[in-house]
Amino acid sequence: MESFRKFYFGKAAVTTLVLPNAFPKENRIVACANDITTAFSMRQNRDNTGRIVEYIRAFAGLKGNRAIYFPSYQILETYAEHAKPHIRNRKLFIEPRDAADASAALTHFLSLPSRGESGVMFAVCGGKWSEGLDYRGEMLNGAMVVGLPLAPFNRVRKMMIEYFRMKFGAEGEFLCYTLPAINKSLQALGRVLRTPEDRGVLVLAEKRFLEQRVREGLPPWIQQEMIACDAEKFREVIAGWK
Repeated sequence: MESFRKFYFGKAAVTTLVLPNAFPKENRIVACANDITTAFSMRQNRDNTGRIVEYIRAFAGLKGNRAIYFPSYQILETYAEHAKPHIRNRKLFIEPRDAADASAALTHFLSLPSRGESGVMFAVCGGKWSEGLDYRGEMLNGAMVVGLPLAPFNRVRKMMIEYFRMKFGAEGEFLCYTLPAINKSLQALGRVLRTPEDRGVLVLAEKRFLEQRVREGLPPWIQQEMIACDAEKFREVIAGWK
């Protein structure tokens, strides 16, 4: 909230208000992986890739419709290939790059619970299936965000960061680069709990969410409830979820 205050109002005197999550705490689990990352330097690391697939496999094994979000289509497609052999007896939906094909596939996915079926959706943070959609009730029982969905670091992005550093000081990069990625992640997780009656598992599958500056960008209720875990503990945490 303090970051948004600085961004929109600068040094002006304003009052901010943060409200707690009013939905029942017992209806959700919030977990954060401490042993995996999609950071560029680790994308070719086989052990890291294997652990990410293990998280996906454990999460996809839960009952009900599940959504797994990635930073980009390229990363989505990479992990879809790795994870496909481990997702059995479940319908798998992969967000298409072409918007014309996305609507029909999403409608099919969301209709599965009404037919006594369920599936796993692979989508992109900030994409066609992660924002502005209301997945109520059994339409979606859990969401996992794999990685921190930072925008591609290019020349334009570098110039923007330099401008924000000049305007806001040390916090400039966080405001224009890291905070938007956190918001994309929260938008994706927010598809699950739409009413007080909804239940779900929320997973941040990226150790950078445990870094102090990134963690402070999360809502207080997530910071308080988030269970840091490795792959083994993650399986234990979700084992009793029904």
